[in-house]
Amino acid sequence: MSGYRLTRPSQRHRGGYSIVIVLGLLAVGMSLSYAALHTQGSNLRLQRNVELRGAAMEAAHTGLSMAYRQMSQNSWAGVESPLNRALSSTTGFTVTYQTGDPSLHAGSPDYARWPYRVTITSTGYAQDPQTPQSIALYKAQSVVELVPRALAPAPSDWERFQQFTVFQHRDRDFAVHFPGRIAGRVWVQGRVYISEEYPDRNEARNLYLEHLNTMRFGGYPDYRPLEGPVHLVQNKQHNNGTTRMSLLGLSPVPITTPVTAWQRPAETQSYRLYPGGKPYDIPRLSQSLQNVVLEPDPKTNPLGLFYRSSGTLYLQDNVQVRGTILGADVHLSGRNIRLQPPNVRAVLGEVRRIQLPAMVAQKNVSFYASASATIEGLVSVQDKFEIRSGNNNAALMFRGRLITGEFFLGGRTSWDVPAGTWNLYRTLFQVQNAGPFIPYFPVYMQLFGFDPQPSIRIEPPVAEVIYHWPGVDTPLYVPHAADGGLRWDVVRWGEHVD
Repeated sequence: MSGYRLTRPSQRHRGGYSIVIVLGLLAVGMSLSYAALHTQGSNLRLQRNVELRGAAMEAAHTGLSMAYRQMSQNSWAGVESPLNRALSSTTGFTVTYQTGDPSLHAGSPDYARWPYRVTITSTGYAQDPQTPQSIALYKAQSVVELVPRALAPAPSDWERFQQFTVFQHRDRDFAVHFPGRIAGRVWVQGRVYISEEYPDRNEARNLYLEHLNTMRFGGYPDYRPLEGPVHLVQNKQHNNGTTRMSLLGLSPVPITTPVTAWQRPAETQSYRLYPGGKPYDIPRLSQSLQNVVLEPDPKTNPLGLFYRSSGTLYLQDNVQVRGTILGADVHLSGRNIRLQPPNVRAVLGEVRRIQLPAMVAQKNVSFYASASATIEGLVSVQDKFEIRSGNNNAALMFRGRLITGEFFLGGRTSWDVPAGTWNLYRTLFQVQNAGPFIPYFPVYMQLFGFDPQPSIRIEPPVAEVIYHWPGVDTPLYVPHAADGGLRWDVVRWGEHVD
């Protein structure tokens, strides 16, 4: 143990260690205090952010409600006019309208409802009054669908027109010929001409017309060119016309109040479904159509209107139009033509189908001698509807209503044989002495290739239909008089969107 000496630490070194320990404890305490203060501040900011988001969400939903109420008022400016509103000094909203429903696509069962739906998007905001740069946004979306309650007013006399298969609105010629046929009521303001082309001899013509009437009571179909009742202005008729109507068993109904100032359907190049709705431009047609199908498009042309602005529109082979043709002159020159407007949405409580016209012609419609077509619906013609005289290949099934200024249904060229031939057939019929007796001249004429069954037929619709056409610059649907605005069903409400 020699050589070593134990010593004790000095008092001065012990004091230095204590200072280090105290400083360490102070640092730990300050760190804990800062962490606590930081956590408390974060919690306050989080709480404030939640409050701002809640205020923004409430503003967005308020915007949806106010927009829905505005859409239901006559003062609504429409889908192209946004709605902005400050609810307080720090909260408010902006609403936009968009035609359609983002959930619908071409394969959706309800895709046809797309143009009747409106997507309402409301963006609410809330500003922190203590830190104005802090703004919370919330976007909510609703989808509503129009409830059609009333149609826009139609042109004058439109309802009266629909009571007749053919309605003539001008004092012009009205000519029909067998083997063509018009079934149902007819309104004629001009002179009636029946079978002027053939036969050339009254004896054969009168016998044929008389037997067209009597054979319908003998188990044969009604093949008369006019079925009636026929409403006409009596002092405009010629004796030939009244005599031939009598042979057909027709008793004319006098017209006491002719149409004098008909308001024709309006020309238009765009349309809306309802006030404030999206404007749709009507597609333009080329001069001729062939091998084509035209039909409505829910997004771009929901009513299926198609427009030829000037000149003649030629419908050639294999043309199908599920909509409305608007044009000046329309010529049906091809085979396999089909015109049929779709049903539009019925107004609430209406069980009948509602359709727009199949065709609106500002001048003439001409059906060619060898054409074939099916027309389902109403056709409105300002001047003349003409079915040209032609061969037996011509075929027209027109089921609906026709409004026209002048009417011509020509005969078949194969029937236009010399007068002597018709008289020979009449004589042979009257002196039948071989084979089973044929009691009716039209049936007898079938032996020589003259089939009395009409290949040109104009008939009223099978089921009751409302044919409608709004006036100038008028949408299809308007608010009901008792509502004070449009009515809407809610499809979805208040969904949050990013």
